[in-house]
Amino acid sequence: VGTLDIRGSLIGGAVDNVSNIPTTTQGGQIEILGNVSKLNISGNVVAGQGDNTAIVAIGGDAKTITIGGSLIGGSHAGGSTGGARIFVNGVLASITVSGSLLGDAQDSARIVLGTDHGSVRINGDIVGGNGDRSGTIDSPGMTKSLFIGGSIRGGAGLGSGSVDVNDATGKLAIFVR
Repeated sequence: VGTLDIRGSLIGGAVDNVSNIPTTTQGGQIEILGNVSKLNISGNVVAGQGDNTAIVAIGGDAKTITIGGSLIGGSHAGGSTGGARIFVNGVLASITVSGSLLGDAQDSARIVLGTDHGSVRINGDIVGGNGDRSGTIDSPGMTKSLFIGGSIRGGAGLGSGSVDVNDATGKLAIFVR
């Protein structure tokens, strides 16, 4: 895929997607099995009432991912375990979230990167919630640069409000407001 441009928000629905990594497009999801050059979402990525909704899954490499707003996870009251997530299984050149990662339910508001990547930039906060691993960045590969423009705050959930970088070789910057 060359460029995919969504000039609004990606909003999850009420239908559950039963797999952890989506294989169907239920509940406001984007799945690209191969590579993508540019993915732009002008607004927010917002979990819906269903579990595993509002998910972006890229099976290959991605050059640039830009989210104009925030990743907003659902609440336990409304379901939405695992909502508002971005997966990149291949190499990622850069990802920018202009807003924040706002987790609440388990595995919500997460960025999960599979291999080495370049720049990861969150201009706002990373906030965990009641659910385990909510509001997180997980990076088992090499990270060339990481920028967090706000605070990192954990919640009641295990590992919530966290950044897990396995191998950093460049600049890491966190600016606390």
